[in-house]
Order: sequence, then structure tokens, then C-alpha cells
Amino acid sequence: MSEVGRFAADLNGNWKLRADAEQFEARSNQNVPPLARAVAFAARKGYSFTFDEARDYAKAKGEEIGQSLSDGDFDRVAGFPCAGGVLGMITGDF
Repeated sequence: MSEVGRFAADLNGNWKLRADAEQFEARSNQNVPPLARAVAFAARKGYSFTFDEARDYAKAKGEEIGQSLSDGDFDRVAGFPCAGGVLGMITGDF
């Protein structure tokens, strides 16, 4: 499993990690793109992957369910809640 996949699986199964992500998001610099903030959050929690790896993983997850994601889609989401945000793109909770 890729490191992004491990992060996604942990987000799907660990409500404390999701709550920590929401707290991190509330305190983070909103001028930084949401996916970059998500990668920074993951790094603080011990996961190691790049912005490009996270973007490619999310795009692949979208393709699995017939949803095409453009690079611009990652900048348009508001924050990174697990449902409807950039973390949702990573976990498959579009």
C-alpha cells in the first residue's frame, strides 16, 4: 500500500485522526492550497508523501468511481473536511 493509501485508510478508520485534521485545518494558513495543507498535516502525523503523490492518488480514487478530477478541482475545494473536501478526495468520500 502506498503511503497516501495508508493515510487514507487511517482517516477512514480513525475518528480521532479526522478530528485532529479538522483542528489543524481550522488553525492553518488559508492562503496555502488545501491539498498542500493536507500533506503538511499528514507529515505532522508521521506520513511521508508529496503533494504530487497525494494529487495522483486522489485522481485515481476519483477515476475508480467515474469522477474526473482536474488540478483546478483541488484548489477550488474549501478546506479539507473528509466529506466534500480535499481529504474526501483522498479517502474517496467525494
